[in-house]
Amino acid sequence: MLMENLSVLLNAVSAYTEKNPLWILYVVCIIILLIIRKRDARQLFIFPLAVQLLTVFNPLLLGFLVSVMGFENRYLRLLWIVPFFITIAYTAVVIIFSVRKKALRFGLSLAIAALICLFGIPVFWGKEVPPYVKAENTAFTQDEVLELSRIYHQEGEACPLVLHDFWLTLNYRMYDPAIKSYLGRNSFMYLNQTSTDAFKKKENVSKARRRLLLVYYYEDLSVSKENFVRAAQKLGIQYITASASSPLNDYFREAGMIYKGSTSSYCVWGLECR
Repeated sequence: MLMENLSVLLNAVSAYTEKNPLWILYVVCIIILLIIRKRDARQLFIFPLAVQLLTVFNPLLLGFLVSVMGFENRYLRLLWIVPFFITIAYTAVVIIFSVRKKALRFGLSLAIAALICLFGIPVFWGKEVPPYVKAENTAFTQDEVLELSRIYHQEGEACPLVLHDFWLTLNYRMYDPAIKSYLGRNSFMYLNQTSTDAFKKKENVSKARRRLLLVYYYEDLSVSKENFVRAAQKLGIQYITASASSPLNDYFREAGMIYKGSTSSYCVWGLECR
């Protein structure tokens, strides 16, 4: 088990560094910082690394952590917390300013810059350099989120108020803040912990909000379609998005809502009556 965990750890480091010899400099810099015994360096780089090596990067604990935290497919991301580049840059500055003469500092700067270039590998080394194309989706947002955004804005509404699920709410907070989600994170947390009966008895919830969420979140289709549409209109909601396989789509269609578009996983409905 120990060797298996160690193999997982080494494979993660190899994948993260892409076998670039530049990462050897990180180990060298850690050794240099240990030798010079600089207090700031210990606090910034040595002590945090020691804690990481004893916990998340400890092969003795790796199997346990993966089983408990469930990050076996995302373990590589933990390496982001190791400040590789900052440590190399900090050590270079410490070395350069350890000498007083400006001429020597200049020479050390050139030598260290050359060393970094020597150890590094150009991005397209041995490959054909592709033509420059401006990236359109720099945040790597999923295509479905982009497609839904186009549907929400297709009628020229700058900041539409939309009722959709928790996953879409989180995505639009990052990708398109102009899309206003009717339910926020705290609302979803509350609903997730509240049963249908408890929600019906909640006194500080307006009649319109109760009807809306009984249908949309709890899928209580006993609420009349007319009352549901009136509730959504009163709350100012312009679009409601439901899972493509949800029985809510038939309910919305029969309620007189207008089908606005769909993706592979969602259907979007407008609140205008036919």
